[in-house]
Amino acid sequence: MSIKPVFYTYKPVGISLPWIKRVVEIVYIQLKSHKLSSGELSVAIITDQAMRSLNRRYRRLDKPTDVLSFPSGSLPQAVADFGEIVIAWGVCQRQAKKHGHSVKKEFTILLIHGLLHIYGFDHKKNTEAFIMEDLEKKLLAKIYEKNN
Repeated sequence: MSIKPVFYTYKPVGISLPWIKRVVEIVYIQLKSHKLSSGELSVAIITDQAMRSLNRRYRRLDKPTDVLSFPSGSLPQAVADFGEIVIAWGVCQRQAKKHGHSVKKEFTILLIHGLLHIYGFDHKKNTEAFIMEDLEKKLLAKIYEKNN
């Protein structure tokens, strides 16, 4: 794998770097037809308050969101050269409860979503949203597949 994830969190949350590496590696392998760069990927779990601040700054929305991703070169003071993904832990926990699955699974969904944005996928238009959602489901199934 040519993407090296690094993991930051403001408190212990039960998500491990080996799990993040597994998700990143599977997404990378499944998207091998895309021309992908390599490098370091920063994955950070932050507070809802910190996410609200980032969302206000970069999207002009004064509320927390679940995940933001920043491809290489999109931040003036980037920590990683491949890209950065930030996930709001409180939002992640609430969404897991709402959808009736584990927080780890919700985190994985958000990580996949952020990675797809870094790879250039979007969901602004209905057709784009359908393609991205379908790919997210396929990637999630592959990640949780036995003997993978």
